[in-house]
Amino acid sequence: MAIVSLLSGLAAWLLGGGTLWVVGAVLIGLVVPFTFVAIMPTNKQLLAPGRDLASTETRALLEKWAKLHAVRSVLSLAATLIFIWSLLGALTSRSIRTPRRQHSRAVRSAPVSLVR
Repeated sequence: MAIVSLLSGLAAWLLGGGTLWVVGAVLIGLVVPFTFVAIMPTNKQLLAPGRDLASTETRALLEKWAKLHAVRSVLSLAATLIFIWSLLGALTSRSIRTPRRQHSRAVRSAPVSLVR
């Protein structure tokens, strides 16, 4: 899902969206390498066969995992808020740029008589 968000944000930016779209895309895109580099080693240690689930080491790994996951969550939340802000800004600027239909006043003419 992060990769789809990254690509969507980049597409919006390439289509003239503005720099906030690329900022949001980069933030959500950072979740993927962060997961592989920072979280996966901790996951592997936690899932190691024979791990004593009641040990202090396991507790420390779970606390480390929680902090790493918080970083990932903050990146995702920041990207989401930026995407929402950008979308609302695009909708607002579009409604401002779109001229309202102006109703022309009807030209009044003398009544036409069908009978001569």
